[in-house]
Amino acid sequence: MAGLCSQHYSRIERGEFMPSLQTFFRLADVLNIDLGGLRVSDKNISSTMYEIMSLLEGFSNTQQKAVLSFLKTMRAEVNAY
Repeated sequence: MAGLCSQHYSRIERGEFMPSLQTFFRLADVLNIDLGGLRVSDKNISSTMYEIMSLLEGFSNTQQKAVLSFLKTMRAEVNAY
């Protein structure tokens, strides 16, 4: 349901592989896990990322996809320079 092959999912469960943030949120959604109070101690996630995630929390799925599309476009433009 999360769009992962069983081997990939198994590696995540065994701690052999760290999923991307997108996969993490997809898994949480499929497993019906509320991440509203989540506080991650991963130093790789900046305060800016937390702020973005907080803002996106109030958006509909369609709005979140629009923001994602915008960010991908911005990344492509930045990489083009």
